[in-house]
Amino acid sequence: MLDYKDLTKKLDLSAEDQKELDILLEKMPPIDREDLLGLLAENPEMGQMVVDNFRKKKEVFQSGDKDAIDQLVKEEQEAIESFS
Repeated sequence: MLDYKDLTKKLDLSAEDQKELDILLEKMPPIDREDLLGLLAENPEMGQMVVDNFRKKKEVFQSGDKDAIDQLVKEEQEAIESFS
């Protein structure tokens, strides 16, 4: 099992971004957290992208803007399809 506190400290993130990543990881189910930590261990440059994506999702869902939520879902689906 990866220790996320040790791994995330090795990522090139600001203190604020580090805090956001910690919040995300603490809320994730353990199996998903392990998958994400494995990805970040292999690709530490993705740390900022993960934080930015989490922050964007949080802002969009908190806004309650249905059009923005729909756009976010569309972007997520396109990103997932591009990996397939």
